[in-house]
Amino acid sequence: MGIGTDIGLGLGAGIAGGVAARVGQKALLAQTDELARVAAVAPVKGVFTNSTTGLPVIVGGKPVSIKAAKINLGKAGLIVDDYEVVRIANLTDPYGRPVFGRMGVDGAGNLIRGPGSKPLIEVTDLGLESMEQATFTIFHEVHHVRSALGSGVVSMEEHANAFAARMLERFRAAQRAGRY
Repeated sequence: MGIGTDIGLGLGAGIAGGVAARVGQKALLAQTDELARVAAVAPVKGVFTNSTTGLPVIVGGKPVSIKAAKINLGKAGLIVDDYEVVRIANLTDPYGRPVFGRMGVDGAGNLIRGPGSKPLIEVTDLGLESMEQATFTIFHEVHHVRSALGSGVVSMEEHANAFAARMLERFRAAQRAGRY
């Protein structure tokens, strides 16, 4: 190819890339405007990404109680009685980002247990924002606990997310069947 062809191809790619960038920018601005509109009319404490759906969650409403979550999970056939599930208002990761929940291990790598010697799972208000989020968060942590108990190693996030997604689908199926 000659130098003119190379310049022509480069110019064409630059124009196409510029068009794509402008389209993406408009979509991002539209999403940002929508979040700002919703945030302006709702009593919010913050906007975060929902780990279940990947969509923005506006935090500020009353969270699902642990008792209600356990009852509704039980109605769906998803029992978590082997775990000490407790609510804590807020929790952040080492980078200061809010988290949905955690299972605890001490400095020696042993599971932290609740008063009844059950493995402790702490769920934040963010993790209790809805019944679906509570289901996902609790079972994400359940997977970590089961892994630590079985192999002595806490499971990877991808595996805990996949397990939680399966349990969430079972919960949704129970909803569709009218059991919850």
